[in-house]
Amino acid sequence: MEPQSVFFMDSGSPQRKGSCR
Repeated sequence: MEPQSVFFMDSGSPQRKGSCR
């Protein structure tokens, strides 16, 4: 339930970054 902005800014979690892109 997190906005895409957080996913992109979340550099601490590479897994989340991969999910966004």
